Amino acid sequence: MKAFWVRSVIYVELISLVFLQRFAITFGVKQIPLVLPLTFVVMTILFLCNAVDIARAKLEAYTLMISMLILCAVMSIGSLHIALTSLAALASVYLLWTVTIKDPYRPIFPDALNVFQWSIAVTSLLSVFQFLLQLVGLGFLDLNSLVPTHWMLSGFNTTYHPPLMNIFKSNGFFMLEPSFASQLSALAFIFEYRYFKRISLLALYMAAVIFTFSGTGILLILLAAVFAFRDFLLPNKKALKYLLFSLVLVFPMTIAYLPVYIERIQHQLSTGSSAYARWVSPFIGVSYLFPTHTLWGAGPGSESRSPLLTLLPPATSFTVLPSLLFQYGVIGTVSFAIFLYACVRPYVKSGVSSTIIVSLGIIYLLLNGTLIEPFIDFLVLFLAVIWSRENAQPNGTYQHKSGLSLGARAP
Repeated sequence: MKAFWVRSVIYVELISLVFLQRFAITFGVKQIPLVLPLTFVVMTILFLCNAVDIARAKLEAYTLMISMLILCAVMSIGSLHIALTSLAALASVYLLWTVTIKDPYRPIFPDALNVFQWSIAVTSLLSVFQFLLQLVGLGFLDLNSLVPTHWMLSGFNTTYHPPLMNIFKSNGFFMLEPSFASQLSALAFIFEYRYFKRISLLALYMAAVIFTFSGTGILLILLAAVFAFRDFLLPNKKALKYLLFSLVLVFPMTIAYLPVYIERIQHQLSTGSSAYARWVSPFIGVSYLFPTHTLWGAGPGSESRSPLLTLLPPATSFTVLPSLLFQYGVIGTVSFAIFLYACVRPYVKSGVSSTIIVSLGIIYLLLNGTLIEPFIDFLVLFLAVIWSRENAQPNGTYQHKSGLSLGARAP
C-alpha cells in the first residue's frame, strides 16, 4: 500500500509540472507558481511514507553553498537594488535537491519517466492541433481564453508569431511559452529515442518541435547528440530508422515553412535576437561588475533590479551561470557549482545512462531563462536529482523493459 502512494505522488508531481505550470496563486500583485506549494506537499507525503531521506553529501554541499550566498548577500547590504526574498526563494527551492529516494523505491524511476513521456505526448498533440487549427482558419486556441487571468502566471511570452507568418507558435496549450513546449517535446523525443523507441511517439514529438517554430528544441536535440554521443546515438542503430521515419513524416511541412526557419536562423545571428539576449547580453552585464563586485556580486535579486540593466537590451534573460555571477559573484558561483556536483555525481555513478542528465543539464544551464524557475528546477529534481543516492544498494535484478534500471527490485 505504501508503494502505491509513493508511486502515485511521484506521478502526480510529474503530471502537475507539465499541466499546471501556467497556474498561479495570486496575492494582489504577487504571484506564487502553483507547482511550488504542490511540490512541497508531495515531498512531505514522501517523507511521511518513509520513501525519501536527506543525502548527507548533498546536505553538506547545500550548507556550504547557502553559507557563501549569505556571505555574498551581507557584503551587498546597504544597496537599494537587492531583494533578500530572492535568496530565501533560492534556499527553499534547492533545499529539496538534498532529498534522495530510498533504495526499495528506486525502480519506480523508469515508470515515472514513462509517465512524463505520455504527459508530453498530450501537450505535443495539442501543439500539432494548435498549428493545424490555424492552418484551416479556425484561429489560435489557448488556455488564456478559458481560465481567468488572475489564475495564470504573468510575465511570460505565452503567445507569439514569427514575422514572416500570421500563425502563432504552438505552446502545447498548457506550456508557459512556445520555447518550453519545444524544449519538453525535444526532451521527450530524446528519451523516447534512447529508451522506449515507440515510432508513433517519436513522430509526434518531432512534429511538435517543428510546429512550435522555436529553435531551442532543435538545439537541445543537437546538443544532446553531441555531448551524449556515445550513449545517445551509438547504442541505438536500430532506433536510427525510427528517427529517419519521423523526419520523413514531417518533412513536407518543414519544406513548406522553410523561409520561416531561415528567418529564425538569421534572427538568432543578430544582436537583437533571443540567442543574444540569453547567451551574450547577460555576460556583458556581468562584465559591468568588474572589478568592484567580482567576488561578491551585486546582491540577491539584483539581476532584475540593478540600474546596470538599463545598459542591456530589454529582453536580456539571465541563465543560471550569468545569474549567479551577477548576483553572488565568483564566491557564490563556485559554491553553487560544488552543490550541483554533489547532486549530479551519485546519479552518474548509479549506472543510469548519461542521456538523461546531459539533456536536463542543457535545459537547466543553457535554455532556462532564470536561476529560480520552480517548474524547471522541480522537473530536474524529479527526473534526476531525487534518484541520485550515494552508496545505493542493489536489491535484486529488476530491470525495466526500456533498459533503464537503478539496481533494485520493484516494490
